[in-house]
Parts: sequence; structure tokens; C-alpha cells
Amino acid sequence: MQLEQRHYDVSIVGGGMAGGSLALELQQLGLSVVLLEKFQQNTPVTSSPEQVIALSWGTVQHLKKLNVWKDIEQLGVSVLRDVHVSQATRRASVELLHDEEGVDSLGFVVQNQFVVQALYKNLAGKVDIICPAEVVAMSDTGAGKRLLVQTSDTQFEIESSLVVGADGTYSQIRHMAGILSQGWDHNRFALVASVIPENPHRHVAYECFRADGPLAFLPLDSERFSIVWTLKPSDATRMQQASEMVFLSRLNMVMGEPLKEKIGRISASSKTRLFPLELRVSKQYSTPHLALVGNAARTLHPMAGQGMNISMRDVADLSACVQAGLNQNQQAGDARVLAAYAAGRKKDQRRTVALTEGLNLLFNHKNPALHCLNQGGLRLLSHLSFLRHQVSKQAAGLV
Repeated sequence: MQLEQRHYDVSIVGGGMAGGSLALELQQLGLSVVLLEKFQQNTPVTSSPEQVIALSWGTVQHLKKLNVWKDIEQLGVSVLRDVHVSQATRRASVELLHDEEGVDSLGFVVQNQFVVQALYKNLAGKVDIICPAEVVAMSDTGAGKRLLVQTSDTQFEIESSLVVGADGTYSQIRHMAGILSQGWDHNRFALVASVIPENPHRHVAYECFRADGPLAFLPLDSERFSIVWTLKPSDATRMQQASEMVFLSRLNMVMGEPLKEKIGRISASSKTRLFPLELRVSKQYSTPHLALVGNAARTLHPMAGQGMNISMRDVADLSACVQAGLNQNQQAGDARVLAAYAAGRKKDQRRTVALTEGLNLLFNHKNPALHCLNQGGLRLLSHLSFLRHQVSKQAAGLV
């Protein structure tokens, strides 16, 4: 029996924030788009702790252009006005200030599901969304790609000029395309929780560098913080299994005095979740009729909160290259379009990986070669305004 065949200009595999944003953007260019997602995305869920992300000022401007930000704001956001950076064992600190960069804030903290809900609301009736659906095979047609798609009750084929892999760190599309990746496991876990501090956060985020990795505090509503605490595997398991009293005692101990002077002691915590930390970078952004965006293209250490923001720059750049190609009567999957996209993303990726991995290396107290730089790193950053502005601009998505 011959399978049903469907045709679209673009097939996007992965219906999270990157895939949903790209679907909306390409649809606005007049292209027919299908969004394939393996797991249900648009169902509101209550989780403890909330899964949150820091969106830079630049990313928010992009979401405003897509007419999505107003819906995200209605669901709930927290302003991230400034960032305070310190070390647990030293008095040195530096502040990244929004007014020095000429913006209202460096960004916002928002629950992941709120972004997805807002995107799907705006995608309704404009993009075909097939969920749950799994791509079980991919082949070339000469003019594009053919996907074999499995849903709960049927199989069918989709042909399109361009397939976009937006399906995360362990991207099935990247694997099917034969694109290799490189990187390393940091041998660390991120412990995530929502906590209540003694003092109001005043919409300031805090990053405290420690020997085993950074401890970040992101401002939430009701004067709470979402913390991202980098821990060794054995310590991560122990902290996740600890009672709230033991957990809070340890957290207050490792915060360091500079941070404790700002926000006081932590008095309560939600449940905790653990995520493994790694760097994973694809060796190619594109192959014929195929492109990667988001975590399928690269997965970063959460330090400096760059993951979702560089993903949104993938989306913006790919959309711009497709639009430029359409203006030259080129299809979305044209080799010239994808070559321009891949070339344009290399510089941003190198800069962002250098920032996140460089900070992680610089403030690793156990690296003797960097010990002297470590001691003076924050003081240097504080006194060299041009360097501080570069870090602030990167954090705010202004570069």
C-alpha cells in the first residue's frame, strides 16, 4: 500500500521554543510549514521547581517582532534588570548594569512553558502542527528531503525543500543527516530549585563562582529566586536526597559572604531537579536541504544564560537567509541559502562558546595555571569598562 504523501516548503522537527519560533517566522514569509513534535508541548503543566530561562534584551525584541511577547507577559515574567557577579571565597565583585548599556533591562526570566504556550497560540491556524509524531526515516529526493513520519495510528511521508532539526541536544535529525558533533562532558550536574531569600532581589540576578562551578540566582515573582547550582555528581545526588533543612544549610554555607550580604540567608526551597552539563557542538550547521538550530546545533554550559538566546539568533539568521533567498527566487532549501546561514552562524557560536567555556575555565580554582588570573579576574573586569561592556552586551544580546 502506497503511503500518503504531503508537501510543504519547510518541515521543522522539534516543537520547542526554537522550532516554534522558526515556524512562526517562516510562515510570516509566506511559506508552507509543518511542525513535527515527538512530545506534547502545548499542555500547561505545574512543576516544582519551575523550569525557567533567562531571555536577553535582544531575544525579547525578537519575540516582540513576532507579536508573541505580549502573550508571554500575560502569562508571567520577571524583569532581570542587572547582574551581580562575585566569588565565594573573595571580596571582589562586579556589576553588569542595564543603564550602562542604554536598555530598560538586561533581560527577563520566564517559565519555558509560557514561551511555548504563547508560540502555539500564535501558530494556531497558520502552521500544521503534528504532535505526537516521530520521524523514523529521512531520504533525499534531489529537490529536497523526504521524511517518513509515524504518529500514534498511521504512517505517512512529507516532502519539503528544507528540513530543520530543532530537536535538541541528542538530535535525531542531526544523526540521520550524518552530521558529527564534538565536545565534552563537564562531569557536573546543574541542581535547579526555587528558593526564598531573606532580602528582596530587586530584579537583580546573581552569579557566584565557586571551585566546583557557578551558583546562579535568577529573580522570579514573589521575591523568589530560581537557582542553578553546579555540583559534582556525588554532591548533586546527596543534595537532591537531602532534607530541606540540610539542603538550606549547605546552600547558605557555599553562597559566600559577598552574595549573602546582598540577599541574606535562604529560608525555604522547592523540590529540586538535576540536569547533566556538557558542551556539544555540531561540526556542520547545514547539509543539502537541511539546517540545524538551537540545541541541535550546539548545547552550552548554562553559565551566562546564553543557551536560548543563541538559539533565537539561529532562528533570526536562518529566517533572514531564507528571506534573502526568496527575494532571489531561491527555494528555502537552496544550497546558497544554507551556505549563507552556516557561514553567518560560525562567528556568533565561536564567541558564545568562548564566553561560557572561558568563564568556566577562568574561575576554576583548581587550575593552577589560571590561579593568578582567577584572583584578579573580577577586579580587572570591574576596572576595565570596555571589557565589562562587552560582557554586558553579550549577556543582553546586543552583539
